[in-house]
Amino acid sequence: MTYLLGPVASYNIAMLLAPALAAYSAYLLIKYLTGSDLSGFIGGYIFGFSSYEIGQTWGHLMITFTCLVPLMVLLFLLKVHKKLNSISFIILLSLSLILQFFISQEVFTIFNLFGVFSIIISLFIFKEQRKEIFYAVKDVIFSYIVTVIIISPYLYYMLISIPKRAIHNPAYWSSDVLNFLIPTPITFIGGKTFSFITSKFYGTYAGEGAYLGLPLIFLLYLYFVNFYKTNKGKFLLIIFLMVSVFSLGPFFYIYGTNTKIIMPWIIFAIMPLLKDALPGRFALYVFLVVAVVAGYFIKEFQAKKWLKLTIIAASILFILPSLPYLTSSLATPPFFSKGLYKEYLKKDENVLIIPFSYKGYSDAYQAISRMYFKMAGGYLGLTPSRYNDVDFVQYMLENSQEYNTKITNSNQFIQYWMLNNNYNKYNKLTEYSLIAFIVSNRIKAVIVTMPKLIGHKNIFSTLKIAPVNVGGVILYKIPPSFFIKYRGFTNSRANASAELYVFSKLYFSSKLFLKKYALKNLYPEYLEKYNYLNKSYGFRTGSAINWTGNNSEGWIGSWSCRNQNYSCFGVGIMGNSDDIKPIIKKYKNFATQIFFPYPKVYNVSSSEGSGQLLMIFRLKSTH
Repeated sequence: MTYLLGPVASYNIAMLLAPALAAYSAYLLIKYLTGSDLSGFIGGYIFGFSSYEIGQTWGHLMITFTCLVPLMVLLFLLKVHKKLNSISFIILLSLSLILQFFISQEVFTIFNLFGVFSIIISLFIFKEQRKEIFYAVKDVIFSYIVTVIIISPYLYYMLISIPKRAIHNPAYWSSDVLNFLIPTPITFIGGKTFSFITSKFYGTYAGEGAYLGLPLIFLLYLYFVNFYKTNKGKFLLIIFLMVSVFSLGPFFYIYGTNTKIIMPWIIFAIMPLLKDALPGRFALYVFLVVAVVAGYFIKEFQAKKWLKLTIIAASILFILPSLPYLTSSLATPPFFSKGLYKEYLKKDENVLIIPFSYKGYSDAYQAISRMYFKMAGGYLGLTPSRYNDVDFVQYMLENSQEYNTKITNSNQFIQYWMLNNNYNKYNKLTEYSLIAFIVSNRIKAVIVTMPKLIGHKNIFSTLKIAPVNVGGVILYKIPPSFFIKYRGFTNSRANASAELYVFSKLYFSSKLFLKKYALKNLYPEYLEKYNYLNKSYGFRTGSAINWTGNNSEGWIGSWSCRNQNYSCFGVGIMGNSDDIKPIIKKYKNFATQIFFPYPKVYNVSSSEGSGQLLMIFRLKSTH
């Protein structure tokens, strides 16, 4: 489909098929359990078009493609009921597990937990079938052995790449207890009405997929009140309560407020693999149980047919999706859609498309070009730590107003400050980091797909690279001379160069200021006021009056000289031992004192770590 129709059409088709296939597989399971086509149809719809499933169609194709979950449950039941021999069962279950793993490791992991608990509970409840269940479990173990052997290469690299701490905070992606009762805007009936409540829920509407609705809750109540004494009723009730509680996450949230009440998921939140599974996605299994209960309700509940159908109709009506929330559009610049890229890019050239990751469509543009070019950035999930520079670049381009987030590696500055026109430490670091990023990745072109982004103009004009406006994008072709000029330019050099730049700026601005104004007024506020320092550096007041603002991390002020016959002033900057060495090398012959990390006196052989570099300079004799 991708080859014939392109990636966007292919994605749309796959996303439309996902809930339909999930509904059909649930239909097969429930029809087998109840022997009723109507029960299978009703239960299949409730599962395939549940709040969970519809919510994930916002963009999580791998999480939406859940059709294998009911099929694996069905395979287990067929084995328990001796309708599949061991070889057929092991082959089919292994194939299903392998496919599920490669579709979504998260669904695969949560399914394993769901399966283990379901089997344990069934052994206690269905005592007369324990022997058959044990035999089935034996074959399940064989299936997992086969699965692990086949997926082992991928599994190995996945396990060594996962960070020690959770990728996402599980508390943030947990179900709010009110979500079981109150719809989010993805639901047609009541979605907008109750948005003043659901807007307080943590996560996104895609992650808040536990909404059942009052009719479906009433259906569950009627069924469990009448059948909880049966083995089947007990089993379904216990499983329903278990997965519902698991979906609430490690803490009990209500109306977006953490009540600090510890929930059972707290145990799994610290376990390998499971710590990266988002508890809110247990709503998938909530709806699987609900779908089975709805099927049994139609088949077994003793009531007038019109009453049962009314309850079912209301249950379905209350979970109908709101289609405007499930659609979006992709406006592709003619540069990509009309193939203009072939006139400006060579086949397989490395390019940097700005913006990328989840705020841009760089992956789609590359796919639309049929992988004509290679990219130095994209959005394919968790980035391995050795490629942090890609995330760094991305983050900086997604923000345009102020720098208020701790940056973890140098190239993140590019993403942020290419949107700004002022040149302080971070703008200069952006320039140097961009140079390092281009050189290290052999980027031959930078493509800006959002013309409203303006910060890149300053940086590229400084680098003497002119833009080309073509096909709705701004294109910067990197000339061969660029790679010759900046051969060997690294991220560490970028950091050190930026530190030197801002320190020099502060130092010379101070010297110029003191030629005309008194030392007692040497503060960033006055340097900015009298135009000795660019306003992009900013200033602070109160006890921090000596510090520049806007997180520029610079310090300027008077200082007491050891020799009272002289006046001194200090210039400081935050950095690490590697970054500040070029500053010390350049200015040590002019300084009377050097502190790093302040208040320690700098020692070339022992001063390591991070902190403030403070250099004291003698101004003039007081005689």
